[in-house]
Amino acid sequence: MSIKQIYMNDKIYDKEFYENWFRKSDAEDDIGYQNNAKYLYSVIPAEYLDKINKVAEVGGCTGGNLFYFGKYKNFQTLDNYELSEDAINHGKQRYVNVNQIHMNFLEESVQKKYDLLLLSDIVEHFKDDNGFLEKIKKKNGIYRS
Repeated sequence: MSIKQIYMNDKIYDKEFYENWFRKSDAEDDIGYQNNAKYLYSVIPAEYLDKINKVAEVGGCTGGNLFYFGKYKNFQTLDNYELSEDAINHGKQRYVNVNQIHMNFLEESVQKKYDLLLLSDIVEHFKDDNGFLEKIKKKNGIYRS
């Protein structure tokens, strides 16, 4: 699958569909991001939270999940890896505390290691989700499902 094709709901969508996906109303996006961040924060065991300082999201669109996740704790790093340049540019305007990184996390060399990788609303885009998780594991160490 190329960057120009996105797998979603058993269909392959082209880049134009994906580029327009994040352009919903900002208020609608923010409510979803706030809810996602609250849920993500609630499922991490307390004994791990103190150890988490560097957080990245793979396929985080505009970085809204990270922005609101960062409101629960002052993380050292909030990095958003995203394929869509338009989403990255939109995120740079809206979520200034999130480092917006326009690159393919799986295909390109990532020098950083993270305490937590968020894969919110991304795994379902891969036909081989276990293969995807194995690649993520090799890139950043152990994952916990």
